[in-house]
Amino acid sequence: MTTSASIEPQMVQVPCGPNLSGVTEAPLSPITCWQFGTIPSVHVLPSIDVDQLKQAIEDISSLYPVIAGRLRKREQLSPTGKGLYYIEFTSSAIPLTLASTSSTEAFPTTAVIQPDLSTYTTPIDLPHQLNNPAVPLFTIKLTHLSNGQVVLGLMWAHILGDGSAFATFVETFSQLYSGEKKVEQIVKPTFGPHVDLIEEPTEEMLRKWELDYLYPTFKLPEAWGKFGAAAAQSEVVQVVFTADEVRLLKSLAKGAGEDEWVSEQDGLSSYWLNILRIIGEPVESAVHPINYRTHFPNSPLFPPNLPTLVANVAQMQRIALPAASFAEKLSLKPIALTIRAGLEALKKDDKVTREWISCRAKRMQDAIDVQEMQVLVPKEGDSMINSNWRYSWNHTFSHPVGTTSHHTSFSTINFLRVFRSNDVFGDKGESGAECTFNLKKGLKEKFETELKRDRKEEFVRWK
Repeated sequence: MTTSASIEPQMVQVPCGPNLSGVTEAPLSPITCWQFGTIPSVHVLPSIDVDQLKQAIEDISSLYPVIAGRLRKREQLSPTGKGLYYIEFTSSAIPLTLASTSSTEAFPTTAVIQPDLSTYTTPIDLPHQLNNPAVPLFTIKLTHLSNGQVVLGLMWAHILGDGSAFATFVETFSQLYSGEKKVEQIVKPTFGPHVDLIEEPTEEMLRKWELDYLYPTFKLPEAWGKFGAAAAQSEVVQVVFTADEVRLLKSLAKGAGEDEWVSEQDGLSSYWLNILRIIGEPVESAVHPINYRTHFPNSPLFPPNLPTLVANVAQMQRIALPAASFAEKLSLKPIALTIRAGLEALKKDDKVTREWISCRAKRMQDAIDVQEMQVLVPKEGDSMINSNWRYSWNHTFSHPVGTTSHHTSFSTINFLRVFRSNDVFGDKGESGAECTFNLKKGLKEKFETELKRDRKEEFVRWK
């Protein structure tokens, strides 16, 4: 990739559209207060029409007034005791940066996860976003490459919502730009209410559900230093499983009974965790997110607008893994079934579900109150799983399928991130599952050797 410094960028303020939500603010339940983080979504496209892009920005801001919003904190609780933090829907313009570069290609590889997106995104001033009208929660940058392509970089503050909410936003943005749908044809997003919480979990509840990745928290410089240290002591591994391989791993991981169903991600997770153990990484637990938009479809704890709620609608649960044993024939079943059982357990009792999510919410509230950050770097013996396998991010913005690519960033040690690959495989042209994670230095080659062996032997040792 040939690169150079960007030619002097130009900042354009795109007016936001009329607020169609019927409300003037998005109340932030404590459970949604992921303040110090962003989700970048970068799209490499053959071209884009700037005027058409501006109109699409105006249109989507009508549906999503949060992107013109500002993070606020009230001086005191409302009479109901809720709503301390909220996103104020302002009439602020949406910042669009136009830039050019002499780069001949956007990235050196087609991988979804790239180490650096700074050339193509406008950062959000996370340390100063609270009660600051000058700090937007959403930015856009459009960079023209010398080969005629453009790179559209969207930066979404995590306080606005999780990856699922942002993926829906990006899809809607693409539909509005391309004219595939008009504003009035879009299912309107909602901004409340959220889950019914126990307002003050007891100390006993907190001890029962404590997760050391949410508490204690750290001041921003120390937290970012911990992320940096983990990156420096590890190396990135990126492998892509074809759709056929994903289906095979699922078939090898499921049990014989009707109640022993596993997902495709469970199969991938089990294979990854088993290989980590084989190469000498003693993982004993998996910290897994639970997206309760889909995980609790009939629970009275959650409002009926949950599918359209723009918020952080996921939380984590640590699942203890079965002990490693390679004395007998290898199997993906024990870990996959344990993960699935751990996720399903929270569905069985609404009281248990409410305790779990209320204790998580308490720690999120504690963090934002003191303006500190969680550090999601797995500790020794732990692993984390974060999957976007079900979500499509590579939206085309009116271009033919296969001519665009989607990219994002972030990986750390023993933290599995899964996306649909930009590359497609087989006669059906299906995306694969791109798996990105870091390992301790010296383990990357061992992992790749084990995978190469399994592919050569058609995964026979797991059958």
